[in-house]
Amino acid sequence: INGTWSFPTAPRNLRNESVFFEDVLQDLSKRFGVDRERTLLSGFSSGGFMTWYVACENSDRFSGYAPIAGAFWEPLPKDCPTEPPYLFHTHGTTDTVVPLEGRWLGGGKWKQGDVFESFAIWRRQNGLADTKPQTFTDGKLTCERWQPKTGLLELCLHDGGHSVEAGFIRRAWNELGEMKGWTKKG
Repeated sequence: INGTWSFPTAPRNLRNESVFFEDVLQDLSKRFGVDRERTLLSGFSSGGFMTWYVACENSDRFSGYAPIAGAFWEPLPKDCPTEPPYLFHTHGTTDTVVPLEGRWLGGGKWKQGDVFESFAIWRRQNGLADTKPQTFTDGKLTCERWQPKTGLLELCLHDGGHSVEAGFIRRAWNELGEMKGWTKKG
């Protein structure tokens, strides 16, 4: 509505997005036979923020989540009432629209949350607060990965700004497929 999403701490709350996403998934399943067990929600910028909130509210709604240049907004949720998702977050280190540390908007009325603090919520909740991540590079991405008992928490950074590439989403889909056993590597 009006070109924006309505997540819990958004500047405008225009509708119940949880109901909207559930309706879309039901429609896709009914009309097009989309297998709800093989879905990935991805969003860029404001859509990235929305992706974080959908994962927090009900991580089982989609099989995985691939937010790009988004996070929670202030005030950050204290926790998420669900199991950890398969979360593949990608972000540019020189992003000035959605900086990694967040930024104030609306003359100080709203604040985009810090990406690292957003990850800290999931990590604390799953006993990973003091756990060092697995680190690796994948092309131009430098990644950190934490492995809870279920799900996956991954943060991949690139040296660009506020941008999205289809390869970010393709990479998340392929990784998710391997983890879920949908695809065979090799």
